[in-house]
Amino acid sequence: MPRFLSGIAPIDTLVMAHGIALLVIGMAVLVGAYLRIASVLAVLMMLAIIASVTMQSGFTDLTIRDTAVALIAVALFFDDTKYMRLTD
Repeated sequence: MPRFLSGIAPIDTLVMAHGIALLVIGMAVLVGAYLRIASVLAVLMMLAIIASVTMQSGFTDLTIRDTAVALIAVALFFDDTKYMRLTD
C-alpha cells in the first residue's frame, strides 16, 4: 500500500474497498455489462497492481500473471462483440 494512502483511511478498509472494486469490475466483465468501461477500469486497476508489485518485489511471476490479465482486459476493450454471451 502506498504511504500517501495510509492517511486517508485504515489500510484494512482501503484493501477491502480495492477488493470490492475488483469484484464489481470482474462481475461486469463476466456478465458483459458495460464491457468497454469495465475493461478500461480493469486495465487501470491491473496497471496499479503491476506497478505496486514490481516496486515492492521486483519482477516476479506475479508481475507476469498480472500483465497477462491486463492484456486480456485490453483485448476485451478492442473486441467488437457488443455483448458477451455463453449461448446465442
